[in-house]
Amino acid sequence: MKRASTLLKSAYPWKSGPLGPRKPSRIHVGFSPRVSSFVVQQTMKVFHVLRSTLREIFDEAAYARFLERSHLVSSDIAYAAFLKERESVYARRPRCC
Repeated sequence: MKRASTLLKSAYPWKSGPLGPRKPSRIHVGFSPRVSSFVVQQTMKVFHVLRSTLREIFDEAAYARFLERSHLVSSDIAYAAFLKERESVYARRPRCC
């Protein structure tokens, strides 16, 4: 049966070397930091686009409902009224925490 220190030396070769103990410059787990950073950046870009798209979709739907409810035609004035109404609704909501 091998001793625990022998198993550790074979599992972690950077712990000792011909010049004595040394530390690894970087332990590779999965991807390199540059690849991981790229993946995170791309994921964040996709998330921001998705969030912007959903906001646009839901604002468009709310605006269409506003136009129908107010019997207005889409215009700059109607959109300003929509924003004013929307702002007043959000201002009245109680904030938690």
